[in-house]
Amino acid sequence: MGAYTAGFWFGIGLLAGFGLFLATNSALGASRNLIHPKHGNSLATRAKIFTSDQNQRERTTTELPILAKNFPDTVESLPKIKPQPKIKTEPKTKTQSKIKTQSKANTRRTTTQTEVKSPGSKPRIVRRWNGEGTDKIGSLRIEHGGVPKLEGSLMDQIVKERGLLPLDISRVPVAIVAKDRPDLLRRCLESIERAESSVMNMVTIYQHGHDPRLSSVAEDFQKQGVSLVRNEANTNNGEAHVRIARHYKFVLSRAFENPETSYVIVLEDDMEVSVDFFLYFQSIGRLYEVDDSIYCISTWNDNGFLNKVRDSRRVLRSEFFMGLGWLVSRKLYKEEWEPRWPSAHWDHWLRDPRNRKGRECVYPEISRNYNSGSVGVHVNHKFYNKFLKRIKKNGDKSSPLRLQDAIKGERRTYEQEQDLLLRSAIVNVSFPDISSNHKNGVFALAFEKSRRGSYIWESDPNSAWAKIAQDFGIWHEFRTFRQGLVQFWHEDNFLILVEKGSKAYQRLAELHSEPVKQIYPGESRAPKMPPEMLVVAAQAQSCDDAASNLRNAAARDI
Repeated sequence: MGAYTAGFWFGIGLLAGFGLFLATNSALGASRNLIHPKHGNSLATRAKIFTSDQNQRERTTTELPILAKNFPDTVESLPKIKPQPKIKTEPKTKTQSKIKTQSKANTRRTTTQTEVKSPGSKPRIVRRWNGEGTDKIGSLRIEHGGVPKLEGSLMDQIVKERGLLPLDISRVPVAIVAKDRPDLLRRCLESIERAESSVMNMVTIYQHGHDPRLSSVAEDFQKQGVSLVRNEANTNNGEAHVRIARHYKFVLSRAFENPETSYVIVLEDDMEVSVDFFLYFQSIGRLYEVDDSIYCISTWNDNGFLNKVRDSRRVLRSEFFMGLGWLVSRKLYKEEWEPRWPSAHWDHWLRDPRNRKGRECVYPEISRNYNSGSVGVHVNHKFYNKFLKRIKKNGDKSSPLRLQDAIKGERRTYEQEQDLLLRSAIVNVSFPDISSNHKNGVFALAFEKSRRGSYIWESDPNSAWAKIAQDFGIWHEFRTFRQGLVQFWHEDNFLILVEKGSKAYQRLAELHSEPVKQIYPGESRAPKMPPEMLVVAAQAQSCDDAASNLRNAAARDI
């Protein structure tokens, strides 16, 4: 009996010990599960567990790729974390990742679309990274080559939240401003006819004067529904810039005569549109309705030169009005501009801060129209060959602008993606080193402040910006600038140039611990400039030539 009793208690002891072992192992497993992705804990929670020391926590805080404050409902700031072991064996219940490798021989070039989800929640961040030299960090991919983008289902959600809808392009009139260039007008009309979704009976030629050759061109397109309206008032009275301003007011006022007309597309007779010209406006036109910080939607990029742009689906914002192939809203024209329309230089008047009112122009990285007129009121062959001839027109009809691309022109979304761009930029590499030793990188460089008074004086040949423009082959004026920043491709790298003291420069300083390298170190080329003044260019003379003549005359007087 004693043996049986001893055996009984021995068995009880074994069972208790085994139960204690199971409980201990379960507790340890639960502890491990806190950092295991299959148990659905947020990346932020796992990051806190990984970053046990204070220095690591500070580093991950400064390296957040996206700011949550701009999109509290859709984007969460995610710190960098280490790759989880055995990530490939885990089911895709909480983290979904799709990676398409272009070829086995070139495994470094990939296109990645990543969604990070929490149980029962919407995607917090979706990003696509293209290019070489990518590092996998957790379930994200951080690029070292190419321009970072917000992509995927995040953009679908933002489009829905902002309420952006396609514009019915079939109901938007097209106003062609014309005078006496019949051959160019014909090329313009033929390009419209070739463009997808064009409606020829919405096209009207507004002729300044009565040149019979234009009437002949209009008759050739009459069967397609193109109409002709003549403005024969003040055709030879006043300077050219005065006559042009009067004619533009005539065109816009007539185009908006119908109270049902909400938008008008404005072209000039020397513009040839791309095949996706109308599809571009179809996607982006109603940004006016979701963002009151926009006062111009253009198809033209002043710095969209052949070797400076690459992405046909990228849209940008600028403080500079780009009125070549643009969409104007009825509300802006009828309520603000028509009652106070200027007597001369209508485009400069729209750029005046008193009329711009802090608003900006939205435009594509790759232009949707091409200027084929080498001679005009303020254009000569030299000017045309230097600037307009080198502009790239989009010829890729397979990738038209989508609503998900267009919404990036909305201010909040744009600033979100620009912040991501600034965060990804390398700031501590000199320009000679960039050109010689780097490819497929994003680099930021600073230059000395060059603005003095009117934008006319920004083209002074002694200014820092004039030297940059000459060296890089871009506009000598501050065109395409926003908050002191201009961006473009140069050779194999993407460059961000920022003016010292500007808002963009200050933001770079906040994001990076190292100072931004100056593009021309040790040089301060900003000259002493006279106060703001208006310079009027003569016919067939550029504004830059007129300003240069005035500067030379002032130098002789000194």
